[in-house]
Amino acid sequence: MGRKNQSKRGKREEPEALDLDRVRMGIRTTVMKGSISFTKQSHSGASAEEGKKWTCPFCNGTFGEGVAHVVAWETELGPSIRRHFHTMCFSRWQGRIN
Repeated sequence: MGRKNQSKRGKREEPEALDLDRVRMGIRTTVMKGSISFTKQSHSGASAEEGKKWTCPFCNGTFGEGVAHVVAWETELGPSIRRHFHTMCFSRWQGRIN
């Protein structure tokens, strides 16, 4: 009996198209800091408006377009109160976002 050159797993599906805007915005995750749930999302800064500046609520330093950072908000309150943090500053952040 001859050998079959067909996969036993069946047909492969085509991979989903890569959404570059979603890749630039990063993956949204939920983290707990103390008893507060935060939603955080990494941001490359590449898609920021030209001349746009943010102030990090942890160190009060400013940064603008092209600087990778974290956008975070208290999950319960929603993204309307989101803040932009330096990535390292958010890892050290312990508190509420006002």
